[in-house]
Amino acid sequence: MALAERVAEAIRKQYGEEAETVVTLLEEVESGSLRQTLYGPSERLETAVLILAQGDVEKLLSALDLLRIDWRDLLVAAGIERADWPAKIDDYYRSH
Repeated sequence: MALAERVAEAIRKQYGEEAETVVTLLEEVESGSLRQTLYGPSERLETAVLILAQGDVEKLLSALDLLRIDWRDLLVAAGIERADWPAKIDDYYRSH
């Protein structure tokens, strides 16, 4: 599974030398989730992880744990659970 291009770009900017590891972790967690199996890759889920992580590896690991447990809780925690989520993630990428 490949991440959305703007997700991968944000990871490169935020994590520098650790970017490849972050991409691998996100791909592994998402590919193993039921959401991935049913609906394919989700830029929304990927972005929720980045929003919560704020460029911090420890926060990223916590966000990935939340994705493993319940992707819906991840969306709520990131503030992109409502129908306006496309505009919110567009805003996120414009500012990062």
